[in-house]
Amino acid sequence: MNKLLVKIALFVGVVFSQMSIAGWTSNTEVTSVGQYGHGAIYFTTKVEVSSCGNKNKLFFYTKDATEPEKLYSALLTAFVSGKRIRVFLHDNSSGGANCGGESAQQIINPNYFYISN
Repeated sequence: MNKLLVKIALFVGVVFSQMSIAGWTSNTEVTSVGQYGHGAIYFTTKVEVSSCGNKNKLFFYTKDATEPEKLYSALLTAFVSGKRIRVFLHDNSSGGANCGGESAQQIINPNYFYISN
């Protein structure tokens, strides 16, 4: 009976690990904001929100946003004020996370975010 329960638990774990990661991140504080090269904005968070190797790091390309300065401004505001932010993460075409440089997760459509207390 215990072996059956272990097998079921392992199966469920594998199935859920392959599911979509799209959706809103947890509310989290921004711990750093930076620009790497031309057109890539990286930021780190207090809470693990990424599905990639570096669970606290996200990035977006400014070309992917309709108004990238708005998210960059929101990130800086959250960082300076200590407010928390949430962003919406989209899946890639394979249904998983978009992992990029430094094992950070890419925000595909960086137009969905908000700041809270």
